[in-house]
Amino acid sequence: MPQSDMIPAPAEARLFPIAPNWDERVRASIEYKTDIITAGVGSEQRRAVRDNPRRVIEFTALLGWQERIVADYFMAGALPYPVVIPDPTRHIVLTEELVAPYQENPPDGPYTFEAAEYVSDTTTETPPAWLEVGDTVMVATPYTGYQMEPRTIGGFSANDIFFSDEDGSAFPAYSTVHPVLFGHCRVEPRSVRYSNRVASLPVTFEVIPGSEIFEPTAPGFTLDGLEVLEIKPNWASSPSMTYSFPREVIDYGYGRIGNHIPYDFPARIMKYEYLARDPGEVKYITDFFMRKRGRRNSFLVPTWEDDVPYQAIGGNGRQIVIADPTFGAIYTGSTVFRRILLRMTDGRLLYFKIESITSLPETGSSVITTVERMPIEEISPATLQGISWVLPVRFGSDRLDVDWVTGSSAQVALTFQTLEDLTI
Repeated sequence: MPQSDMIPAPAEARLFPIAPNWDERVRASIEYKTDIITAGVGSEQRRAVRDNPRRVIEFTALLGWQERIVADYFMAGALPYPVVIPDPTRHIVLTEELVAPYQENPPDGPYTFEAAEYVSDTTTETPPAWLEVGDTVMVATPYTGYQMEPRTIGGFSANDIFFSDEDGSAFPAYSTVHPVLFGHCRVEPRSVRYSNRVASLPVTFEVIPGSEIFEPTAPGFTLDGLEVLEIKPNWASSPSMTYSFPREVIDYGYGRIGNHIPYDFPARIMKYEYLARDPGEVKYITDFFMRKRGRRNSFLVPTWEDDVPYQAIGGNGRQIVIADPTFGAIYTGSTVFRRILLRMTDGRLLYFKIESITSLPETGSSVITTVERMPIEEISPATLQGISWVLPVRFGSDRLDVDWVTGSSAQVALTFQTLEDLTI
């Protein structure tokens, strides 16, 4: 269904007249819903309740005198009704003036469509996926107050975008074009008055479910059918890890107590933050989350830490020697720690499945034996940056929050819950 078919006519929905204050974050959230049934031994069955996520946009507007009056008009007359806003997290920039359309031979002659050169979030040759001929978009500019008007995409040519509307206003260069969101503002927003002319207004915009179509890209790199999330955390944000190995305690309040360990495997809850430097990186994370339906589907994630204190690699390229017998005693037979990642100094990432982990107390060492042969002729202390675990996980939450700090960069926090690796 074309997006324009889902957008109500202007008479049915109000244009939201308030722009975000980019001195503060703009949060875009998507949320799935997953039912999880956990067995007494820790295994899970998960069922996705939503095929498409709920979406919420949150931001704060800084209002001068004129903007505050316009906001008061909106709150008094349009707050309960459906609202149309430009999506502040997706846009292209018009690098030249957008002129108003005119008729060459009125009233029967053809209209000359508006056209302007643009710079895309992705490339300068290909329009973003959300720009399609026939769709309704919003053209906006902060340079003349906060002016915005809906437009209909008429076509593209090289770096030019054409609009097929028969009327409309002119827009200055460096105006932006956004996809349109249809929804409601959350009731009872609380505005703070800094003076008799200046105020701020927090805005929570809830997109109406079904009013936009989510089409995440195809899966990326996979191992044994499990997709791998290949982005490194922002170590400056101090990622955290919670260790979980459940213990059930039987205590009647007197005498001895009993302890029972129901799970055969430990769990880690890892919270990483990522700095996405451009919209393409944000889309990679968002599409990945959508393909997993939040907590529904499992995948693989490297820890990106130096987890394996290796001493040497031998055994014709299938053995990693660790100078510590405790390593093998702890990890032997594990159903979680079954893959490793060799991080090479030239940027290559080499994944290997583990056949076995053995403790050798008589030699004071442990040995990891891999299924595949490692390229020992290429591996040395100068070429191997470190060895990380690659863990089977699911997301720890059905909600993904993307905090946009500018119109093109964002911070994303992700939580992972480790699982048993049942694919090996």
